[in-house]
Amino acid sequence: MKTPETAPSTSVLMSNIIKKGTDYIVKVLGVSLPPVDDKGRYLHWEKLKYLAPPKNLTPDEHWFVVKKARESIFKELPFYDKTGIPFVFCTPDTLQKQFHWLDMNAAGSITMDKPIT
Repeated sequence: MKTPETAPSTSVLMSNIIKKGTDYIVKVLGVSLPPVDDKGRYLHWEKLKYLAPPKNLTPDEHWFVVKKARESIFKELPFYDKTGIPFVFCTPDTLQKQFHWLDMNAAGSITMDKPIT
């Protein structure tokens, strides 16, 4: 199995946006997108970069806006990587719906061959 491509750094993307001027910054930061695509999928950079970006954005800017939306709902874990950065995770509403379905339908049930009378 191939290792997924590393997504562009948000700091590098932001510096590229800043280089294009104030009007461009306002344009990109004014775009509001959810952390998932229109089908409710939580896509990695490797898939998202091939989608048609919305609202006249480049694929990198599309990733930047989606990443910022995800960062707004990050939850931090009490674990850190070797550089001291905490691990985080994100659970968008579409994932919560799937968790609920899994919770309701994946639980085992206790059954017997014959009922006790």
